[in-house]
Amino acid sequence: MLVKKKALPAGTRLIGELDTVTGEFHGQVDQYETMAAEICHELQQPRSFAESLQWEMPKTIIAEGRYYAELHPVSGNYHVYTHQQVTQNELQHWLGQHGFDLLSEEQWEYAIGAGTRRLFRWGNEKPCEDGVKLAKKALAEPNMFGLMYPYANGWELTNSSFLKMDDWLECGNPLLDTLPYASYYRSRKMLSANQQLSPEKYRYRKAVIIDRERI
Repeated sequence: MLVKKKALPAGTRLIGELDTVTGEFHGQVDQYETMAAEICHELQQPRSFAESLQWEMPKTIIAEGRYYAELHPVSGNYHVYTHQQVTQNELQHWLGQHGFDLLSEEQWEYAIGAGTRRLFRWGNEKPCEDGVKLAKKALAEPNMFGLMYPYANGWELTNSSFLKMDDWLECGNPLLDTLPYASYYRSRKMLSANQQLSPEKYRYRKAVIIDRERI
């Protein structure tokens, strides 16, 4: 299998990265310029001291059918994408036209575990900074195959209705908060037929599957 290093939000194509400190955009500038004014408007700083006490940069910025921007939790920059609405069937059709597939559930588990049978992609212990809270930096590290997986704020697609990862609110319980990161964890949510896939909650990973029986 050849597998995409990072999962992409559903219905999107990455065009670059927006530096939130300098305001510089690195990537396909011509496409970014068509959406730059609207994105920058969403990032306007508060004008009063009272507003600044509660203001935070939005985690996502979306104009359906046009663009999608997502704040990276470690770098603090925005990854900027073009966007169009898709269902799982439409996404699989588009991937097939370009020579790609979605992983099956078993293939996804093999990829995240990097061919091992460890409980998590990093080992059998939970990475903690204070003994309770998950270490964001550790979660951002690639596994032994070099693949990177998202935080538990959405689902990752397989080629079936079964979903991996989860949209998970941390509750402070060390066991429960770690569950979505287990290599063999399956979300209780299942994908319904012809469901529109929100880029804020659903991600996909391009893969080239080499079937030995067809060689």
